[in-house]
Amino acid sequence: MAACLWGGDGAVVSHRAAGVLWDLEGVSGSTVELWVPADRKLRTTKLTVHRTDELPRPDRTHLGCIPITTPARTLIDLAGVLDEESLEAAVENGFRQGRVSERLLRARLDALGGSGRAGTASLRQILDRRGEKAAALEHRLEVKVWRLLLRSGLLKPVRQQPVEVAGRRYRLDFAWPSFRVAVEADGFATHGGRRAFHGDRRRMAGLVSEGWRIVPVTWHDATARPKEWLQEVGRTLALAR
Repeated sequence: MAACLWGGDGAVVSHRAAGVLWDLEGVSGSTVELWVPADRKLRTTKLTVHRTDELPRPDRTHLGCIPITTPARTLIDLAGVLDEESLEAAVENGFRQGRVSERLLRARLDALGGSGRAGTASLRQILDRRGEKAAALEHRLEVKVWRLLLRSGLLKPVRQQPVEVAGRRYRLDFAWPSFRVAVEADGFATHGGRRAFHGDRRRMAGLVSEGWRIVPVTWHDATARPKEWLQEVGRTLALAR
């Protein structure tokens, strides 16, 4: 808020600082960043100042009392400063939290993302690869696995596939329903603890009893041995065929 007051009328928090305030996964940074009118001559080493001729009204909002770029505009700005995986994690997290819809993000991208705007090609590719009305991924490991699967040459899986086993409803991270093959991302943060452990084992037993083949994937698999893990997925699909 102090930075916005220093920036004057029209100054809004933007870029990484806005991503942090919107609590978007994949975004970090401790430096305040502001959009300010282009004619405002402001210099400081304590924050990052971006200048624009005009920040459209649909791209400005408030978070509490803090003037800030909307989640959609924040993602478009972040496209120019984040690596593609971090950007994809932020996009998926924004969708999952309900901060922004795919339709709105595409509309603002069409309005703002002309030739020369950094990162817009990457953002369009992320949206096109996920497909319309795709379920949002739940955490960074799923984003990493999704990207691996798309680059692998394997059949494109369904994301967040719902299934019902013995009256219980489950959701598979990635699945090939016609082959009854699924990939489940195993992160300690979401699967740690005695209760979660027993629940996961019961869930796994139920899925296997219905003919599903489950290929687990950990952060280590996705980062230290991605080629070997993808081969395991490929062999599982071949067996299922």
